[in-house]
Amino acid sequence: MHDFVIENGELPVYTGNERRVVIPDGVTSIGKNAFFTSFPNIGTINIKFRLSD
Repeated sequence: MHDFVIENGELPVYTGNERRVVIPDGVTSIGKNAFFTSFPNIGTINIKFRLSD
């Protein structure tokens, strides 16, 4: 989970370069540009839970 920056339940930044990203438990929201720098490498993003509005 070292590729995830999580602050108070928010994932503001993903710093990894995996093709398949699984959002970890405990994340309740994802920042607008969380995947901006990693986007070219990402094939899928799996979210296993409900995010807040």
